[in-house]
Amino acid sequence: MDISDQHDPTAQAVRDLIDLDGGPLVPDALGRTLRNAAFLQTLANLHYLDERLNKVSVRNGSGGVSVHITRSPTMGASVRQVSAEHAAVLVPVGTLARLHVTHRLLVGYWNQERQVPEMLGSLYDRPFERRLPLALVPLLRDLQGDGDWWEALDALDASIELNDSFATAVSELNHLSLSLLLSHEFAHVGRRHADLRRRVRSGELSFKAGDGQSRPATDAELARAMEDDADRIGAYIAVWTLLRQTESHPDRRPTGFVRLGYALTALLALFDPEKLSVMHFGAESAYPHPTIRQALLLDHIAACATGLGIPAGQVDSWLNHGARKALAALDQLEYEVYAERRFCKDGEQVDPVIHALRTSRLNMLRVARNASDEEAISLQLNELITATYGDFILT
Repeated sequence: MDISDQHDPTAQAVRDLIDLDGGPLVPDALGRTLRNAAFLQTLANLHYLDERLNKVSVRNGSGGVSVHITRSPTMGASVRQVSAEHAAVLVPVGTLARLHVTHRLLVGYWNQERQVPEMLGSLYDRPFERRLPLALVPLLRDLQGDGDWWEALDALDASIELNDSFATAVSELNHLSLSLLLSHEFAHVGRRHADLRRRVRSGELSFKAGDGQSRPATDAELARAMEDDADRIGAYIAVWTLLRQTESHPDRRPTGFVRLGYALTALLALFDPEKLSVMHFGAESAYPHPTIRQALLLDHIAACATGLGIPAGQVDSWLNHGARKALAALDQLEYEVYAERRFCKDGEQVDPVIHALRTSRLNMLRVARNASDEEAISLQLNELITATYGDFILT
């Protein structure tokens, strides 16, 4: 939509939201990290996704959707219903910059096969405040002002040496991450989550949880169910988009799904990287732990791909290969921080554990059980949404 119309109240509402998130993006607000052809490709990909998602939204009767980049340096994206007919998705430029730097940092380990010791850190440790290397702070924290943040991120990006042969992979990972992010936020609109929350809170609709659905769900349980529902529908949209874009080149699909598993893992490594413990994600949390969320999303993506005609064994192999390569890169990075003091200044005291996607045989069953619990309540929500608003239509 054209948000420059001074007489359109919906456009004004969108402009107000953008102003609250740092203001509209202008060229002078970009750091060196995004002053390149890769960012132009990201903008083209964003325009493509905006058009596709808007058509699907209108097809489902949930109104129009527009996507806007803001000047905020934060990580994540959000959606706001600005009128009965329109929703706005806000994407901070900080998210695009962090994803680009993360992908450049991690894919540099792609051809390194050395096994490194895994840094000790369990999902079930008690929470404690970790000391990140100062050079990685702009990638993993939101505590800087715009100017300081861009300066620090630009310095980090400039310190990464990456062979030009990886440029296409980085660009594709940027696109897939953006596809996952936007599809998730769009799913909140397409599935009428805002209206559903209002109707549940008013008592017009009933949503229950607990053993045998024995009690009304809490606001946090409803929020977590909506987040997993958005992940599931978002995964379906992202897979559908990938298949549409490779329709004339099906031989590229294996690489596409490998990169999708990689992009998903790298993306979740950036969310709440300081919250290592499951105890950070208690009964009042709107999200499950990133490790649980990753397990659910990989399952959602595989199920969607299988439903769209990709053999189950193949897609599982591709996705898991990409996810394992991303985790191996994170392990390599942590080891270099610990053993080689990469990104550390002289005398700087740091903790080498820098992401929350921890796995081990000891906690696999607990993670699986937690994931199963999250999925069960999400499926209950799916039944309520379908009964209330009808089936979600993608094509």
